[in-house]
Amino acid sequence: LKDIWADQQSILKTMSEDLKDTIQQQSDQWRAFYAERGGIGSMINPAQWESIASSLPSDPPPVPLLDGVPLIHEDDLYSMARFLSTTTLDSLGEMFSGAKNTMAWLAECASIIAKSGNDVEWTTPLGLPVVQPYRRSKPTSVLTIQHSITLRSLEDSPIATSRQRSAFPPNYVHSIDGTHMMMTCLAMNELGLTFAAVHDSFWAHAGHIPVLNKVLRNQFVDLHSQPLLGDLYSQFKDRYNGLVLPSPPEPHDFDLTQIKESDYFFN
Repeated sequence: LKDIWADQQSILKTMSEDLKDTIQQQSDQWRAFYAERGGIGSMINPAQWESIASSLPSDPPPVPLLDGVPLIHEDDLYSMARFLSTTTLDSLGEMFSGAKNTMAWLAECASIIAKSGNDVEWTTPLGLPVVQPYRRSKPTSVLTIQHSITLRSLEDSPIATSRQRSAFPPNYVHSIDGTHMMMTCLAMNELGLTFAAVHDSFWAHAGHIPVLNKVLRNQFVDLHSQPLLGDLYSQFKDRYNGLVLPSPPEPHDFDLTQIKESDYFFN
């Protein structure tokens, strides 16, 4: 449908131009080396999760070299990594405003639910119940003849509010991805074809790959044509009666059926 990496690179370069008056040196150095697929690729995939903003600069990339000469002084690497991470996340918000708004809504709902003293719970479109078990439990050590065992009891432990909030957006998205996998599995089974999966890797007999490609697209469209956020909101209203939760973001007008004709959809 479009090259996300290319769009991201274009926005990053534009933002770097806008920032040149105040951070001329950093902007030029990063733009010359890192505003490319390899430099920002590791940030784009996990950036949908809120925790990435604080984790990006903690593990900065190696000092870039040009003909064996460092482009950046090692002492400046941390501050410049923070500059690049902030710029990348800002550009992601511009490119994927709908996705960022959805993640913010999920996090806000989770925060309200957790502060009320409840675990965040939901049911996937296939009827699988999910509960986030994040609590502030205290470890208890049990000494045995051979070694020590550390046990944690979630019973009567207070809710870990921040963990419930930060974990819910990725957990919910993973549950929807898992639903897509199961729908694909069921559809392949109905066709009498072998299907296997590990995490996000889907397998079929080499001769059945064209069929798998079609099934993947059809099941994805069927799943995401449902009002997923609206259904989740209704679940929350029923389960946590009395809590005032923000309404979900309005869906965009993207034509999902285009996916069925897309050359590149699932790797």
